Amino acid sequence: MAVSVRCRGWGKATWGKDPWGSGVGTSSPPTITSISPPCGATDVNVNTPIILKVCGGPCSYVAGAVSGTPLDCIQITINGTLVYDGTGLTLPTINNGFKSPCNQACSAVTTEITTDPTDPTLITNFCYIFKFCCSTFACDSKVTIEATFCDMEGNTVVLSNCSFTTAPCNYISNVEIIDSRHVVIRFSNHMLANPVLNKALYDATSYKVVPVSGGFVVGDPVEVKAVLVEKTFLPKTVILETNSLTRGAMYEVVGDVGILDLHRQPLISKGMSTFLARTTKVDEMVNTLPKMYKQRLNNSLEDKQRVVSIWQIFAAMGIEDERMGGDY
Repeated sequence: MAVSVRCRGWGKATWGKDPWGSGVGTSSPPTITSISPPCGATDVNVNTPIILKVCGGPCSYVAGAVSGTPLDCIQITINGTLVYDGTGLTLPTINNGFKSPCNQACSAVTTEITTDPTDPTLITNFCYIFKFCCSTFACDSKVTIEATFCDMEGNTVVLSNCSFTTAPCNYISNVEIIDSRHVVIRFSNHMLANPVLNKALYDATSYKVVPVSGGFVVGDPVEVKAVLVEKTFLPKTVILETNSLTRGAMYEVVGDVGILDLHRQPLISKGMSTFLARTTKVDEMVNTLPKMYKQRLNNSLEDKQRVVSIWQIFAAMGIEDERMGGDY
């Protein structure tokens, strides 16, 4: 973040046209006292509001806050777009300066006054709090904030080189095959582990395993019959049970946009969820299991997660064994 101060600034007339500073009180320019999210922040929620607090000292009140004169010389840009223009606004109309895409319903300007404890009629500090509720920012992107504020004495403070980075995108980063009926899905982010708030994560109908080109043969349509979500506070892995996959065919796992990550971001696709169906060592183990063992995820004990699922064991055994053997 860079903040620069310039006395005897510009204002009052059309933006940037006339010099108007009188030079009185130039030792007390406006001060940006807080920024949220702070400059340099990372993993910021894509729906976060941006809040700027700007205060003027006893000799300078930001844009005539005390006298109620027009709010000149207040301009704020986000990602290079002018989102607030206080030019020509009076104190009662300070909420009229918001512009798209940051003119959502919760955008607002409020004021905060500090008085002398020995004389409540004497104002010692006057602050504006600008809250910007913008359209959803892109995931894994840089958001820049720039602003200019002037007081009634011609002092100017400029905010530049301030930015934060939004949270990484929510997508399927990897798919590994357990056997001809089960695949492991790994998400890029931790998921919202709440069956009520994130119902789609736990719903088999939220997932599709679709035949795509690139395999040795054409795959048959596949039905997702059950889903097993990793039982942790912040899951990143699920196991899907399907009907039999076609060996040698290429498939893509497609998730519903309603599958939310910890930041409640919708699921997007980055083309990293394809896999080649094949016979694995787990297929051989399953074929030699005594018939008393269940081979489905929808076992009442497994659904209530009172025991470790047999497919969790097979995933660990089969995938790690193939990794050690160099077969990925």
